[in-house]
Amino acid sequence: MKRRIKAGIGLFSMMLVTQSVWVHAAETPKIFMEVADYHAGERSLDVSCKMENGDNVTNGKLRIFYDAEKLTLTPSEAGEALSGTMLEVNDCLTGNKPEGEMVVAFASAESIPSDGSLLDMGFKLKDGVKEGDEITFQVKAEKLSGDNGDLETETPEIVYTVGKEQAEKPGGQDNDKKNQNKTDNDKKPSSNSGGKSSTKKGSVKTGDETPVAAYLLLGAGAVAVLAGGTWTKKNKQ
Repeated sequence: MKRRIKAGIGLFSMMLVTQSVWVHAAETPKIFMEVADYHAGERSLDVSCKMENGDNVTNGKLRIFYDAEKLTLTPSEAGEALSGTMLEVNDCLTGNKPEGEMVVAFASAESIPSDGSLLDMGFKLKDGVKEGDEITFQVKAEKLSGDNGDLETETPEIVYTVGKEQAEKPGGQDNDKKNQNKTDNDKKPSSNSGGKSSTKKGSVKTGDETPVAAYLLLGAGAVAVLAGGTWTKKNKQ
């Protein structure tokens, strides 16, 4: 009887351990701008677009905004996380984007590092900008995907004080609005032939990937073990 009770407790313990592992693995990727260095003599900034918690990311499209009234962009290069990947940067230097906006697209055959710099940029301070002035940076993840489909992404706004520190303004998840648009589009009749919607549905990670069915089976097994022990004891009596 004692052995059966221990076996049941073991099954429940396994269920709890498995659940904690799945919850820990469902962190939301974060993409943000970071001022790495300020060169007072040259009146320039070294800025990186960085990612954290980007597990299994293989491709993406980012839109970066900076204050063109205070900064002048200089040539940029791939960060260490995108080393060896296909990278395309469209900005006021290499493409047709206006000052203050950049579009970055990348793709890789394998998952890129989950943490690190995606793009390293340089900026010159414009005349009139002095230490203590605030400069705003913002990045939006128009698409971030991996082996499991599209990923929701946290993209806070960054406010940098020249010569001092930067502060982070909490922001929403970029794909929240996209998901709402998908829901609205699903409610509307499609104009495409065959009745197919033009909206592509991805496997969006919401952080709730708990294997409920597995837990139910484990729980049922534990109950069966305990019930079997009780029935055997009664028969012996």
